[in-house]
Amino acid sequence: MGRGGNKGIKVERVCEKCKKHFWVWPSRIKRGRSKYCSRKCQNEIFAKKCHGETHPRWKGGVKTQTDGYVAVYCPNHPYKQSENRVREHRLVMEKHLGRYLKQKEVVHHINGIRNDNGISNLMLFNSRSEHQVFHMGGK
Repeated sequence: MGRGGNKGIKVERVCEKCKKHFWVWPSRIKRGRSKYCSRKCQNEIFAKKCHGETHPRWKGGVKTQTDGYVAVYCPNHPYKQSENRVREHRLVMEKHLGRYLKQKEVVHHINGIRNDNGISNLMLFNSRSEHQVFHMGGK
């Protein structure tokens, strides 16, 4: 045995997820690691603990997308998009109307600024074609 005491002896642990016995170096335990027998068990626990508001990088569920629109985390919304998000201008219009928007309905930003989601800046169209006609000047 060299310096460091019982450095070469592994310690038996029990996985906190699946209760399987496994062996680990004491130095890993000392650093707060090796609670799980595998990455699979660790990821399953992490996915349950760190989702949505419990995630360490949670920023309130509001995200500005690359196209300039603001998206809000709404996991229970019937028309949620990827990452369980709904565009904020649609949520503002839904609140104003007191109902969910139909999927074909289009919300237009009057001043053209995509992150200006005040109700006074929003206009509702029944369809994309109606919205296009508006942009073409009614032609």
